[in-house]
Amino acid sequence: MKAEKKQKGIGLGTGMIIGIAIIYILFGLAMEFVPQFKEIYIIYIAGAIFVVFGIIMIVKYFLTGSYRDIGKYGFSAGVLCVLIGVLMLVRTNEIAVYFSLFLGVCILLTAVIKLQNAVDLKSIHNAGWFVFLLIALAFLAVAIFVILNPGGKVSQYKDVIYYLLIADGVIDLISPLYLVFAIRASRRVRPVEQRQNSDAPDEKNENKDDSESEKQTSEHKKTEERSEDKKTASRKREQHSSTRENTDSLKETGKNPGKRSEHTEKLQASSREMAGDVQPEDDTDEMTKEILKFFEEDK
Repeated sequence: MKAEKKQKGIGLGTGMIIGIAIIYILFGLAMEFVPQFKEIYIIYIAGAIFVVFGIIMIVKYFLTGSYRDIGKYGFSAGVLCVLIGVLMLVRTNEIAVYFSLFLGVCILLTAVIKLQNAVDLKSIHNAGWFVFLLIALAFLAVAIFVILNPGGKVSQYKDVIYYLLIADGVIDLISPLYLVFAIRASRRVRPVEQRQNSDAPDEKNENKDDSESEKQTSEHKKTEERSEDKKTASRKREQHSSTRENTDSLKETGKNPGKRSEHTEKLQASSREMAGDVQPEDDTDEMTKEILKFFEEDK
């Protein structure tokens, strides 16, 4: 249950990104439209946010028992945020001199986060991943340009940087929310695809079993037909051999009339055996009648 709630809810990282996006928008609007708002105020507020966020990460590290898992660096990340915040609060005037550089670093950090969101969208096969990739690369290029400050002319275009900060905040506000909904949609679609993929092999196996059973049935029928053919051929060979023996015996009995009656009884008995003793004594087959007729003519 806890894992499901963690998957459904917005995590600390996503909440932090949304918070930074709101701060970017507010700072950009304040610097552009509120003349009394000075750059040093942004540095003070940003330093305080770093300290608060670092403390939250440290407390969360111990409350959730992350120290039991190898590879969890919530404590070290929290300490780093606290140190950065304290340095910003202590060295506010020095940082204000390089305020353009400070804004460039802020835009660079969020550009890297947008790049990560684009990769995550690509991994779940979302169609919007390429758009977010182009946006991330564009802000990445702008951040590098502001940090490098070629020709030292970036400070002359502070208004453009403030508008970029507002645009960056808006996109940072949309990107994580879009990613959260895209992940939820992919989790709903994935079980359906898995059921379809699992049903397809079952149908194939059923069709395969049916074809194998039909094949076995046809082979069984062929085997029975072959056995019947063999039995029929065996009966015909027995009849042919019996006829040949009767013919030979007729020739011998023609020479010895005393054995005719005995031979006649044997012929009748053999005919009954071939017929399976199903017919009565008076109902002899045609071959026996011909043999008896032969004896009568011989007499």
